[in-house]
Amino acid sequence: MKVRFFRSPDGDETGTETEVKTGNETTDPTGLEPTEACWMSRDGGKAIDSDPVHDVPYDFCIRILNNGSKNSGKFKVKFTVGGDLSAEVETEEYEGLAPGATVLAVAHYGSFENKFGIYSLQSTVVAIDGREIIADAGFNFTINTD
Repeated sequence: MKVRFFRSPDGDETGTETEVKTGNETTDPTGLEPTEACWMSRDGGKAIDSDPVHDVPYDFCIRILNNGSKNSGKFKVKFTVGGDLSAEVETEEYEGLAPGATVLAVAHYGSFENKFGIYSLQSTVVAIDGREIIADAGFNFTINTD
């Protein structure tokens, strides 16, 4: 937005035009998308645990890309565990991604019980207003007992 400032003490009415950021630039979260399926990790996303075990604390992870042409605005990622267990875990709120930028979204889950179960994990990108933008393909896994 351009604003005209008049600063001349001698009565000159020409002024100068200056770009002013108003803080309400448009954002578009619809460009957010996962770059791969979500995964579990014991170390905050550095390594993938494709065969999780019980009694080990896990983080749920996914890398999110802004494939749009505008800043995404604030968002978070919701991880949903299904199958023999029903649970949801959300990440912190991210301030937004510039076009082409990525972020590793991580939410700490904890450990699974020492009981047999077949589970699924899926992540969903959620705009700050609660709209669900996109979900990844997810994956299925089994936890065995000792």
